[in-house]
Amino acid sequence: ISDLDEFRADYPGWKLEHGIEDILREIYDRNADHWAAQV
Repeated sequence: ISDLDEFRADYPGWKLEHGIEDILREIYDRNADHWAAQV
């Protein structure tokens, strides 16, 4: 997690759309079957 103030100053129209929980959930959902097969 970082301070996005400088980035937002350079890109004023940009907004954060996905939170950490969303990102981690997607990583898990896309890899769960692969990980389970390796156990």
